[in-house]
Formats: sequence, structure tokens, C-alpha cells
Amino acid sequence: MTTTSRTLITGGRIITGEPGSPDFGIGDILIEGDRIVEIAPSIEAPGATVVDAGGMIVAPGLVDTHKHTWQSAIRHRCTNIDLDMYFGEMFANRGPRYTPEDVYLGNLLGVLTALDSGTTTVMDWSHIQNSPEHTDRAIDALEDGGIRAVFGHGWPLVDLGAWIFNSDLPHSSDVRRIRNDRLSSDDALVTLALAARGPELSTMEATKKDLAMARELGIRTSDALLSV
Repeated sequence: MTTTSRTLITGGRIITGEPGSPDFGIGDILIEGDRIVEIAPSIEAPGATVVDAGGMIVAPGLVDTHKHTWQSAIRHRCTNIDLDMYFGEMFANRGPRYTPEDVYLGNLLGVLTALDSGTTTVMDWSHIQNSPEHTDRAIDALEDGGIRAVFGHGWPLVDLGAWIFNSDLPHSSDVRRIRNDRLSSDDALVTLALAARGPELSTMEATKKDLAMARELGIRTSDALLSV
């Protein structure tokens, strides 16, 4: 007989985040397995693992809707530069040198620091698809880190001029492999989206083809719109 794990969070200031639901105030939360089963001012749960949240806020995890996670290990390189300098530093200088293992380590670092700061869901806008191995290792890190993520499959940073300067190239067909072999489920912890260049970085015809492919694959699209 399998015993479900029980965790009791005590004495925290509870913010539910539910529309129309007032802040709960100070209270306890009982978790059984991966489900919250009770929220109350005081809960008795013999045998449960107790987490003392006194003086802390207990709230749903935050959601980061646009994160270039592969850059996490070198994010300090872009603290005081403009967009053109960012393109030069990350796209032309750093990105082409990245190995699949560099991508894995960057993504894993980004995932773990996100979780440590209370962010439990990320949209990983990944434009480091230099090879299928780069893409696989990026996904490996998201899965190994245990975060909920939407993996946005972007473009390679090799032969960059052909991909982002009014490009007429269609999105890499490797996204089909990812959809079929790696991220076929829409209910998994890590799911797939298309990180498309959009009309800002590619021609309108290329944009139309990219959107059509995303619809064919049944995945969402996030486009790059740099000037509004």
C-alpha cells in the first residue's frame, strides 16, 4: 500500500491569488501528494512534514512570460547596454560559441534561480537552436530542473544574417521532431511553442509560413516585435 506524503505549512500569511477571494491572513496549508487539500487558521495533521512559514508570505508561484534562459550564466554581460549592443554581444559573439552543454548549464541555472525566487513557470524564449543537440539539451535542463515551462523553439545563432535580417528562410523543421518525439503532450510539465521571428526579423511571407506550421503542429506562437 502506497502512503501519500503530507506536508503542513504553518503560520504563513496566505495570499491565494484567486479572483474575488480576499487575502486569507495568517494560517496553515495542508498538502497531500501534489494537492492542497485544506487551508485554515489552524490545522492538525499528525505525521505530516511541518514547514514553519512564520513571518513569510505563502502565495502561488510567479510566472515569467519571456525568459532567454540559455543566457542565465552570462546575464551580467547585458546589464547596461542597449538593444543593438545586446544583439552584438549575445547573438554575434556569445551565441555561436555555445555548445549543447553550455545551453544545458545555462538553462539549468536559469530554472533553479527562478524557482529559488518564487517563479514556478517560465516561457523559455530559446533562440539558441544551433543544432538539434542544442535544442535537446535545453529541454533536458527544463525537465531536470522540475519547473513548469513552455519551451519556445527559436532560431540558430550561426549564419545569423540569413535568419534575422529580413529573412525569407522558414522556421527550422527540427521543431517537427521536437513536437513528435520530445514534447508531444500538451499536458506535460514542459510543453512546446514556436518562438517565431515575426515580421520584425523575417519577411511577411516567412512569417505566414511559420504561423501556418505552428497551427499545423497545434502549438502556440510568440513573435518578436521589437518596435511598437
